[in-house]
Amino acid sequence: MKKYPSKVVENLFGKGKALVATKNLLIGVIVEKFEGPIIKYADVRKDMICHAIYVGDKKGDDKWVDSKTSAIRANHSCNPNCMVDDDLNLITIKRIKKGEELKYSYNLLNDGEKASDFFWDDRWNFECKCSSKNCQKKIDRYV
Repeated sequence: MKKYPSKVVENLFGKGKALVATKNLLIGVIVEKFEGPIIKYADVRKDMICHAIYVGDKKGDDKWVDSKTSAIRANHSCNPNCMVDDDLNLITIKRIKKGEELKYSYNLLNDGEKASDFFWDDRWNFECKCSSKNCQKKIDRYV
């Protein structure tokens, strides 16, 4: 198993677990990877619904990774410091200090993508408390 410059800790705000950097990181560093079997959405365990990552390559594909890695502990932020690439790597998009929480936007679309092309499950909805200037307050769709 590959060693990444991250670890899971109890969230600093008492909201469960979080993924944090184990050292200072530059932009473009892979800090974790979503890995696991590819399954149909109906087969995603109920306790893992919020961690399901779509991996289909065309509209209507029913392919989801059932990740077994620490990547599932990366929390959401409307002002993320990481992103998920096409290979399911969690990659830094900002410089990060040791101990800083690693976060990505759960509902951000890439250029050229439309929300109508993707499935959204209402069980993914939550009140965002990231406190960023551009906080969406409620995460309930792709943007």
